[in-house]
Amino acid sequence: VIGTRRNCLPRRTANLAVIALNEQRLGREVGQYLFRLGSFRSIGFVHPRKEFLRHLASLRAKGFREELAAHGMTIREYLPLADETQDAEALQKWIAESEKPAAVVAATDAVAVSVYAACERAGAKIPKDIRIIGIDNDELTCLSLKPELTSFSTDMERQGEVAAEVLERIMSQRKGYGTRKDITMPGGGEPIERHSTQVLAPGLALVKRAQEYIERNADRRITTDDVIAFLRVSKRTAYLRFAQFSDKTILQTIDEARIGYVKKCLRSSRQSILSISRMAGFQNPNHLKTLFRKLTGMTMREWRTQNRPL
Repeated sequence: VIGTRRNCLPRRTANLAVIALNEQRLGREVGQYLFRLGSFRSIGFVHPRKEFLRHLASLRAKGFREELAAHGMTIREYLPLADETQDAEALQKWIAESEKPAAVVAATDAVAVSVYAACERAGAKIPKDIRIIGIDNDELTCLSLKPELTSFSTDMERQGEVAAEVLERIMSQRKGYGTRKDITMPGGGEPIERHSTQVLAPGLALVKRAQEYIERNADRRITTDDVIAFLRVSKRTAYLRFAQFSDKTILQTIDEARIGYVKKCLRSSRQSILSISRMAGFQNPNHLKTLFRKLTGMTMREWRTQNRPL
């Protein structure tokens, strides 16, 4: 079972593993990030309408609340109503009554969609009046919202990897897996910053767009020219903006993103290095080997051995 559940299958005592994040710690990290964003006249946390998400959200809210309390700050919490129409009206009123500038954390990215709609109805501008943070970094949701949503990544892929490893052990033991195991992963996340928390200078916004494009296409053979074509600016402007707002060139950013993708493949699969080279879009495996050693200080085989899943 993946995910935080209260008393999940309480009567089952064998052949069961429940894998969950430390959601309370995640909430604290969201609080730390928000504290670094600046000063706000009000800070809010919006809970989900879906009942199966409420326990998870309550843990995130608890950690968030505790972290801000440590800085002498209090938060307003919005608890949804059962009726969808009444809930939309109540959330709009709650947003309108927030003292501006405000910051709002949505329990999940899906909840942030409702917060955006309430802001639009209430006439609150994002991020000028209200800065919004989601959790889970669901890219389909985050990138479809305008402005794009800043969200905390929770490494769901790693949860899936751990689940697969545990399931394999359960199936391979003829005598069974023994007693039930509750596996709590660290739960640490990192903010993927987008425009819902940033009032960006145009040049910095352009660099952020380029970095997001490169990350999304890390498994393709994109070039500097591809990035510039995506940005729809001149080559001179693109180079100048990266020199102003980044400590890396466009090519260095591409190389690091591609090596990041290779690392994920090395850790999460048993495929050969040659296969991974092709998956990552490297026609020449020797070029990948040279680049990998240059950026990491070790060979791919050495890195895989050191970072093999438990």
